[in-house]
Amino acid sequence: MQGVQDLSNYAWLIIVAIVAICVAWSQMKESKNKKLAQTGADMQRLKDAVARVLPGETGYNVVYAHHEDV
Repeated sequence: MQGVQDLSNYAWLIIVAIVAICVAWSQMKESKNKKLAQTGADMQRLKDAVARVLPGETGYNVVYAHHEDV
């Protein structure tokens, strides 16, 4: 019976570790995306992508939005 309790304790530890890693990954991804939005680097990537899809087209406007939770 003691062995089952030990496995149960390890399972909870593993679950908590996975959740902590997911939260940290999410925070790092959000921080990276926010920095790209502030510098305009992702806007340039968007313009480049549109230029590849619509070569020679000059009558379009690229619309870009940035959302932040306040």
